[in-house]
Amino acid sequence: MAKRQKLLIVDDHAELRTLIHMTLEYMTFNFTKLLMAPALFK
Repeated sequence: MAKRQKLLIVDDHAELRTLIHMTLEYMTFNFTKLLMAPALFK
């Protein structure tokens, strides 16, 4: 039982890491777009 609980916690951490990674990628993408926009509109 304890082993299963531990696996669940590890799985939770993996999900959280994926979520953070996706959020960071999304923010980086938008930030890059914001930086590029002025160059494109000149």
